[in-house]
Formats: sequence, structure tokens, C-alpha cells
Amino acid sequence: MTVLEGLQYNNGSKCVKIPFIGVKVSADVIDTAARVKLIQCYRNDNNFTVDAIYKFPLPPSAAVNDFQVLWDDGTKIVAKVEKKKIASIRV
Repeated sequence: MTVLEGLQYNNGSKCVKIPFIGVKVSADVIDTAARVKLIQCYRNDNNFTVDAIYKFPLPPSAAVNDFQVLWDDGTKIVAKVEKKKIASIRV
């Protein structure tokens, strides 16, 4: 399954994008560096759960230090962020 960006799942015959609802961004800039917090909202319009893949392209100089998923019911999933070489092997 080829995922360019955002949240998608495979329905057996093709990749289906999950609707993007909105985004909230905040940033702290110090000298030439920035710490950015990005909150994205998606909505699953299906009447079933999906096994989705999320991909967010970043420039080579960027780093991710935290990733969480928060469901409407308050359930929180905290991801383990790994170095790029290790993470790319697991995909």
C-alpha cells in the first residue's frame, strides 16, 4: 500500500484516505530551531474499525520526539518513537 501523507487504510482492493477534519498548530522558535506541536483530526465514516497507516513527510533535518493518538472516548495511544534507521526496517 502506497501512502503519500495522512491517514489511509487498504480496503482489499485500493487505498482509501480517511477524511481529514482539521488541524491546530503551535510553535516555539528559538534561534534557528523550532518546536512544533501539530494536532490533526480525522473522522472514520465507516461503520467498522480500520487498520490505518499514518504518514507525515518531514525534511531530513526534522525530528519527531512524541506521537500520540487520542480517540473521542478518551482512549490514548502513545507511540514509541524510534530512530529513522530502525523505524524504516519495521515498515
